[in-house]
Amino acid sequence: MTGQDRRLFAGSTLAAGILGFAAFHWFAGFAAKPWYFLPIMALAALCFDAGLRPLPRLLQVGLPSLVLATAFIAIRFGGHDLTQRFTDVDLLARRLTVEASPGDFVVVFPWHCGLTFERYFKGTTPWSTLPPLADHSTHRYDLVRDQLHASNPIKPVLERITATLQNGNRVWVVGQMDIPARGTPAPPDLPPVPFDSSRLPQRRYLQAWIDQTAYLLSEHSRKLELLAHSAANQVNPNEDLDLFVASGWVAKRKSDPPSPQPGL
Repeated sequence: MTGQDRRLFAGSTLAAGILGFAAFHWFAGFAAKPWYFLPIMALAALCFDAGLRPLPRLLQVGLPSLVLATAFIAIRFGGHDLTQRFTDVDLLARRLTVEASPGDFVVVFPWHCGLTFERYFKGTTPWSTLPPLADHSTHRYDLVRDQLHASNPIKPVLERITATLQNGNRVWVVGQMDIPARGTPAPPDLPPVPFDSSRLPQRRYLQAWIDQTAYLLSEHSRKLELLAHSAANQVNPNEDLDLFVASGWVAKRKSDPPSPQPGL
């Protein structure tokens, strides 16, 4: 293979790789995370190494210096990440192992934190992620996809929350959620994602599901507390979760506006 052929092959491979990488993430609907770019960075390095002409001597001498400078900068800023906890789910799981009773119910959000929770939670309290998934041994994106295509997939979780509160037990939420003010209109239900859809808007649906859960707890529990909140920058934001507990049941608050009558 001549040098020109090698450059052509490297350039076309890199272009196809970038387009395929972008198309995959657009189709999957994932939020961009730094580690997602490692494969395409490795491909780009290989293509540049194979396709570029030999560097001038001056650049060959300066390149190691650039690499060393980059390494020193990474060490300085990486020190914070090395001293940071990668999760606080283990702490919350151990706390719930002691404080939660068998009649309570635990909701874990987002769903991918269910893996960590299952590893560290040793109690007998039933729990579920939001949305409910049958397997927490690995990141089962296929199960999440099925829930996006389903109609009202969190209905079993909401029904379990309602039954738990009505029976005089507590509902614990391991996750981040904004508690709406009482009397706020209920968040709308989102329709199932069509099977022929080219995108899976996971973030939009996850936010809608936790908003519906927060609304139910705010409107129908007698008491809703934030028990644990991590200090900023001490836990990796991907698994920096809070702990809420709700207790008591209120069917309808006196301050609620009256329900509209048919035909009015």
